[in-house]
Amino acid sequence: MGIDSKEQDPFVLLSTIGRRGPSSFVFSPLFDRNITLEDVIKFRELLGLTTREFANVFEFSQASLNALERGRTSGKDILKRLEILLNFPEVSLDLLFVNSGHLAYKKRINAREKLQEIAKNAK
Repeated sequence: MGIDSKEQDPFVLLSTIGRRGPSSFVFSPLFDRNITLEDVIKFRELLGLTTREFANVFEFSQASLNALERGRTSGKDILKRLEILLNFPEVSLDLLFVNSGHLAYKKRINAREKLQEIAKNAK
């Protein structure tokens, strides 16, 4: 097309590539996942939850979580959701509030305190 492959200016890109019509190019967000399997396990253990409890509180399939923790799957969907939970602890607190009815009282309080601490440090 005659433009530099590193061109970032959207006006240059649109005026050059866009002449061929709106269906000739696709914009997609560039986002690198920074969360790892170790982060998942560390987060779960920090909250003091078993895989079953963690899956129930954060609305995952326990089988999918187990497969992820054992390295049998890439777990892209779980990792996407967990990245949100780690980056926005308020969301984690809300899910804990809604879904923690089956947790033992001490586990619920411990998890809530840990998430509140994370939220406080994130600000």
